[in-house]
Amino acid sequence: MIDKPHFRPSRTAAALAAVLSALVLLAGCSGSTGPDQAAGADGGTLRYRLGTDEGCLDPYQQQLRAMLGVSRQVVDSLVYQTQDGHIVPWLAKSWELNADASQYTFHLRDDVTFSDGSVFDAAAVEATMDGLVAMGAKALLAAPLLAGYTGTQVVDAHTVTIRFDHPNAGFMQAVTTPTLGIASPKTWTVDPGVRCQQSVVGTGPFTFQSYTPRESISLTKRPGYHWAPDSFQDKGPAHLDGIKVSFVSDAAVAIGQLQSGDLDILTDLSGPALQQVGNGTTEVWKQPNPGIPMGLFVNPIGPLQNENVREALSLALDRPTLVHTALSPIDEPATGLLSSVTTGYAPFPQYFVHDAARARSLLDAAGWQPGPDGIRVLNGQRLTVELLNPFGTPLSPILDLAAQQAREVGIDLRIVGVTLAQERERQLAKNFQLRLNASSRGDAGVLTGFFRGLSPQIDQLLDAQGREPDPAKRSALVAQVSELILKGGYDIPIWPLKNPLVWDHNVSGVVFDNTNTPSFSGVSMGASR
Repeated sequence: MIDKPHFRPSRTAAALAAVLSALVLLAGCSGSTGPDQAAGADGGTLRYRLGTDEGCLDPYQQQLRAMLGVSRQVVDSLVYQTQDGHIVPWLAKSWELNADASQYTFHLRDDVTFSDGSVFDAAAVEATMDGLVAMGAKALLAAPLLAGYTGTQVVDAHTVTIRFDHPNAGFMQAVTTPTLGIASPKTWTVDPGVRCQQSVVGTGPFTFQSYTPRESISLTKRPGYHWAPDSFQDKGPAHLDGIKVSFVSDAAVAIGQLQSGDLDILTDLSGPALQQVGNGTTEVWKQPNPGIPMGLFVNPIGPLQNENVREALSLALDRPTLVHTALSPIDEPATGLLSSVTTGYAPFPQYFVHDAARARSLLDAAGWQPGPDGIRVLNGQRLTVELLNPFGTPLSPILDLAAQQAREVGIDLRIVGVTLAQERERQLAKNFQLRLNASSRGDAGVLTGFFRGLSPQIDQLLDAQGREPDPAKRSALVAQVSELILKGGYDIPIWPLKNPLVWDHNVSGVVFDNTNTPSFSGVSMGASR
């Protein structure tokens, strides 16, 4: 619990909250409760604030963490990953995999139904896996998780085997995510564009009731639910009658609504905003996310084809100054290609130093000479690189400071504002030089979806780590490929994301997964609310 003076945060600091914990990103799943598990009253509607509406209710097309968190209440997964990384039963009672992790067999519960009344069975798992593969690029986060998928075999009504053409050591963690959650077979007969507006039919403790774009989402309790993950204390129907999600872009306004009793729980809050919310009446969850830290993802085109230029850009950035000046006391600079709480993490301090003199020397060696205004020039071309920013002014302080640091070594780092839709389109077309990137997932397999295709050696190591069932050997392979990616300047991590949630102390029973995604099936509201 934070106990701070009660006052409104500045609009600049509060605005940053709208993106830091909602940035792209794939979640894994796990179970740990918040600090207060005292039983409250049944009934009531949880009023839940998000900062950004992605514009799509389909978990298979969503990218923002906060929106995937809403979908988590509607769509269950075969298995669940607890906060400490353990995989526990959920829709599947048990499972086994073959020796090289290329084949996974799940033994399913026989008492589960979808909210449309249809039966959850092996055919439903097959429909979901086949449906995701058929979506192709539209299932942006699912595609790398199912790389090498060759099909799903329905062994019997409650036994299913999922096969890959190569070992896939990270699949057990992948299948914990809402991105690979199971939907009713009828879902896959609906056009993806339509699903964005009406969501999907799942087996979860809540169902979608209504959606008003950029305003709200309403979820309602599903009677008869009794198959929460094994790690949950409360496995029955939700205590709440429903959840009302409100999109409030201004964190200062949202904090005021929490303090006045008009909201119960907030996400999309940055450190600066977190420092303003405590007055003895709130609980705060601010654990770091596993996965790839927020940073600059490099597409090696234009000047960035040259490794010297990529390395010089990384050396130009003073990460501690960036983070501690433009972010908040709860944020820390990155120290590896993965965050420190990710399986397979290895620190590489040599690739996170700030050395402007070395950066200038590398650019000199590459033929880029200082121009009249300090920006380097080669064959009449200025050393200009563009960074896509789909999140607007909230990230301006840290990005503007990064641009200043790059300019000091002669790189013109230009911040280009785009919409989320434009960023996604350019990402798929590889029509960018730099883009902001992070991905929250508890397994090192997250690297494959982002860094495959950079070089034959990187691809070999990515494939090898995905095929290695021995944890120690796999971690060694992950460290090797991480160093190659950092040394080559293909990613410039800046800070690991956190996904803070703040809730009124009368709210109890919030459960968090391995990537800090909340589950609300066990939430109760105090009598005063």
